[in-house]
Amino acid sequence: MPKLKFALAVLPSLLVGAGVVSVSVPLPAQAQQSVTDTRALYDRLLRLERDLQDVQRNVYQGGAPAQLGAPAPAADIGATDAARLSLRLDQIETSLRDMTGQVERLQFELRQANQKLENFAADTDFRLRDLEGTGGGQRPSASNTGTGAPAPLASSAPTPTEKPLSAAQQASIGTLGGVASTAPQLTPPSSAPRALSSATTAGLPDGGPDVAYKYAMSFLRQGDYPSAEAAFTQFLEAYGDTSLAGNAQYWLGETYYVREQYQDAARAFLTGYQTYASSPKAPDSLLKLGITLAALGQTQDACLTLAEVPRTFPSAPQSVKARAEQERSRAGCV
Repeated sequence: MPKLKFALAVLPSLLVGAGVVSVSVPLPAQAQQSVTDTRALYDRLLRLERDLQDVQRNVYQGGAPAQLGAPAPAADIGATDAARLSLRLDQIETSLRDMTGQVERLQFELRQANQKLENFAADTDFRLRDLEGTGGGQRPSASNTGTGAPAPLASSAPTPTEKPLSAAQQASIGTLGGVASTAPQLTPPSSAPRALSSATTAGLPDGGPDVAYKYAMSFLRQGDYPSAEAAFTQFLEAYGDTSLAGNAQYWLGETYYVREQYQDAARAFLTGYQTYASSPKAPDSLLKLGITLAALGQTQDACLTLAEVPRTFPSAPQSVKARAEQERSRAGCV
């Protein structure tokens, strides 16, 4: 009985929690099936409780079950009822054990579904706000509108508050797919203009970096991530010395991250942070590097990297610093 009461007490809250999720975010098919199974289990438990109450009345209050046909001899009624009730109790206990296990499994699956939905909603909201220009701080006008002449590239040497990771910090990040993150520092792009070969710009439209950047972003907004990857890669080869290069490097990392190619994403975000330290997207690159390391299972390295976001970029947008703290909490950082 205690297990039955516990299961009956847990199931309504479980159904209410599932209902909240279904209102805020559409549940995956597996989660919807889990909710349906839970409701069915709840109905079965109610029926079992009624049966058990009937059994208790018969045992403790002297009640007699309905009789079909001729009544049994008075001397045999007690033994027959006792055997029948004992068998029925055994059946109820077995069913209760089975349903308790199913309830626990459904609770676990719902918790997993809720966590995945929360992660997806948070990451999607952050990415959408960034695309709309509300989560990435002040950006050059060309990065927002894709029109106008690009601003001159600021020096990629870090400012006093925007410094690359020290050798010890880089060593703590660990390895990414067998390639140590303490590899030689990437050389910042030269500020001198360079000639563009026809092979470099073969896949980009004419019109300069602004048009090429809008072209690459159009694939990203459409969800065509392989094409976006190719376009941003070509953009960086052709226009790596423009003010849009840091943005392009960040979005290149996003094309990998959204496809769960975390090792490539981590390399891209690390490059965006180190090579384009003065870019408006540098704080975002460091943030996503930490998130990607967590996805790779390198929790300690992720915690160290996420802790660097507010220290290295104290003037970063509040949304970026808040997201870093949120991800630290999610990763269990101390």
